[in-house]
Amino acid sequence: MSIDFPQMAGVAYAFRPIRPLKLEVDVVWTDWNTLDNAVVRSENPAFNGSTLPASWESGFSYRFGVQYDLSENWTVRGGYAFGQ
Repeated sequence: MSIDFPQMAGVAYAFRPIRPLKLEVDVVWTDWNTLDNAVVRSENPAFNGSTLPASWESGFSYRFGVQYDLSENWTVRGGYAFGQ
């Protein structure tokens, strides 16, 4: 199954304040205004040509992530994302 989604633009920055710790922030804009309906394309005739209503507004999403290397083989990761 495939669905075409609208254009997106984003900026991200990651840095390591100390060696085992990495921090990352992202801001992504999605042009949802251009998507009136999402058309599903599938080999299954029951779904092919189906439309999903998409009367959404364009907006930003903000993301923050943390990675901490416990050892050469183990890493812990976590994050938070917020979308308008």
